[in-house]
Amino acid sequence: MKSFLTRAVVTAIGIPLTFVSIFLGDKDFFFAIVGIAVVLMTSEYCEMAGLNEYLKWSSVVTVVAAYAVFYAGMISGYEDLIIGLAGVTLVFLAAELNSKRFGVSPENPLRMVFYIGLLTSFVAAIRAISGEVSVLGFQTGLGSILVFDYLCVVWATDIFAYLPDISAGKTIGGSTAGFIAAVLTAATFAFVLHNPALALIGPVVGALGQTGDLVESFLKRYFKIKDSGTFIPGHGGALDRFDSMIYTAPVVYFLLRWIGY
Repeated sequence: MKSFLTRAVVTAIGIPLTFVSIFLGDKDFFFAIVGIAVVLMTSEYCEMAGLNEYLKWSSVVTVVAAYAVFYAGMISGYEDLIIGLAGVTLVFLAAELNSKRFGVSPENPLRMVFYIGLLTSFVAAIRAISGEVSVLGFQTGLGSILVFDYLCVVWATDIFAYLPDISAGKTIGGSTAGFIAAVLTAATFAFVLHNPALALIGPVVGALGQTGDLVESFLKRYFKIKDSGTFIPGHGGALDRFDSMIYTAPVVYFLLRWIGY
């Protein structure tokens, strides 16, 4: 119960703040906000790996630069190439999880470049999708509502996976609750936005988001730690909070493009 309530309170605070960053700022502002998350996640990863201060901050600079380059590439004509790189990265991480063996050492800086820098850039890229849309009589940016849709599905999955008496951890009951919450949240947005295809975001996030969680858990078991950090009360570190998000973002971005956005 305590875990669920803490996560719900943090999410209740986080949603309005995220809402402001999405709808009141432009795509560059949101890119910068996501960049802060990249800094936090990379810093935590370096702490988990036990890197010294020099290697830690040089890694942070490298990963942030990679995040910026991948994002810039997607909005300037290299979208297919970067989507392909992300697809290979996702398959590689899933294969490691399935085999329970690391193909690239967890301490290798290249792992952070692709795991954090590349995959996270798709969150900002969703916000950068151009166009306008009417939502309940209000005109807003298409990228803004799409990234808000996506994030709400992620949050719903995360909250309901920790319902009391269902899942205090990674149980089948918790996974099922999270998946159902993702499907229902995505279906609600699909109805409001008058596009049934958007309901597909639900099963994508509900299934792959939990894979992303397991990928990070695999890393934490290797480093012999419980949480990546203590940045967010009830959620552990930033990497703990965003692990499912960064794993699903490339697939959701590709799905949105396939739908026609």
